Amino acid sequence: MEHSKSKIKKLGSKIRKEYRENGEISQESLEVLHDYRISFKDPMSDIFRTVTKESRKIRSSAVRTYRIKRIESIISKLKREENMGLIEMGDIAGCRIIVKNEVYIPKIVEAIKAKLNVVKERDYILKPRKSGYKSHHLMIQPDIDDNFKRLVEVQIRSQEHHNWATLVEITDQLYRVKVKEGEEHEKLKRFHFLLSKKLSDLTLDQMVEIIEIEKEFNIYRGIIKVILKNYIKLRSAWLKLNHDKKDKYFILEVSPSYETEITTFSDFEEAQAVYLLKFIKTPNNVVLTHISNASFDNISSAYSNYVLTMHKYELDIFRILFEVLNAYSNNRNIDGFNNYLQYTSTIFGNTKKHIIKSINKINNTNYSQEKKDEWITELSERVNNIEPLYNQILKIEAPKSGKVKISKQKPEKNNTYKKFINWLNT
Repeated sequence: MEHSKSKIKKLGSKIRKEYRENGEISQESLEVLHDYRISFKDPMSDIFRTVTKESRKIRSSAVRTYRIKRIESIISKLKREENMGLIEMGDIAGCRIIVKNEVYIPKIVEAIKAKLNVVKERDYILKPRKSGYKSHHLMIQPDIDDNFKRLVEVQIRSQEHHNWATLVEITDQLYRVKVKEGEEHEKLKRFHFLLSKKLSDLTLDQMVEIIEIEKEFNIYRGIIKVILKNYIKLRSAWLKLNHDKKDKYFILEVSPSYETEITTFSDFEEAQAVYLLKFIKTPNNVVLTHISNASFDNISSAYSNYVLTMHKYELDIFRILFEVLNAYSNNRNIDGFNNYLQYTSTIFGNTKKHIIKSINKINNTNYSQEKKDEWITELSERVNNIEPLYNQILKIEAPKSGKVKISKQKPEKNNTYKKFINWLNT
């Protein structure tokens, strides 16, 4: 339904007032907000087509998505920013391009600027936000007669930048905080800020800070547990979807117990109606998105904070532990070495334990042996990525003035399914 400009202008203040007085937003306000959100669909779709076409010329393998900002996120922003109006909110509609290497970003930016009306540009890669956030933003005005002067935000970022941003959202979900939205949480904010730096730029003290926060919150264990809990369910759900090219819209929702559901739609209006109902009726974190050339890997990469089947942090923490243990060996820090070597063994053991559980579940499913072997191989790759680093850590010499005793796992090198299973069972 179309609403007047004056009504939309007043809606932000009305929502803030309703929340202050009643602790919730009225059904009427939610419906008007929802109508305004979906009015961005056509201009966003047009811009996305151009963005997809131009970026594909430069990097065909890039992941491209678009979404309309979640109702919850819009309301949170209105509550945070007292002077913000809905018409001034420039990121209600957004497209995103994710490339593996940031060297392609300037080329994609220039290609988009040559084709579309870019009215504002923010380079958070050259000048990151204080939080550590990095991405290149373009604010684009659609080429339409628009009384509201709607803008569409296009974000271009590398996979590294994206991994960092999704880790913030994952820890927000795990610990029921809102660091992404500016909520003060000293330790988690510090944790993410430090992780935004390149490993080569971190001091030893900063790496130790990361590990200490990791240990306090058990971040690695929490992520691995959720990832492997979701793996079979989501793999099964994807197979059952049997979606074709007509299904362009995806609803991803995460429950308070971190279980994820995926639903596909060919019709935007139907997808939006289901999205609104889920937002009103469930406590789940819900997003409606479009992904070009959708595949399970693309969705897992673009929305790892919703799909929760993979994350690069699994490898990053072992890289940091390797650097710290190597430094402690050279510095003859026996207590620190012993502490972090034991922690490394513990989290590697957690990975192994959860993968064994996952493999047992896979073997008890009714899927074909070929499909079971495929999924188990994917799980094996997760450990095989970590294993070389873990073995390197175990080879680090203990400080000269003392020896550290630790039960060493010695996984045999393997590339085959049977050898992997044998290693897991040792």
